[in-house]
Amino acid sequence: MASLGVLGRALSSAAVGLPESADPFRVELTAPDGRTWVWGPEAAAQRVRGGAIDFCLCVTRRRPWSETNMTANGEDAQK
Repeated sequence: MASLGVLGRALSSAAVGLPESADPFRVELTAPDGRTWVWGPEAAAQRVRGGAIDFCLCVTRRRPWSETNMTANGEDAQK
């Protein structure tokens, strides 16, 4: 599910009328078993971090961002 959330970013932006960010994103999630899952270049300024479960709950709109441990750095990542 987390992979789908990362890969679906462009579609999600289009669905709410936002242009797709030209800047690369980095997503760093802590898996339930404690491992780290990473997508995107290490040097990306747009970053999203947190627990994989919280990320999945956010991208499926089952939990508001404010009720999770997720953090976002960069203007586009915060959207």
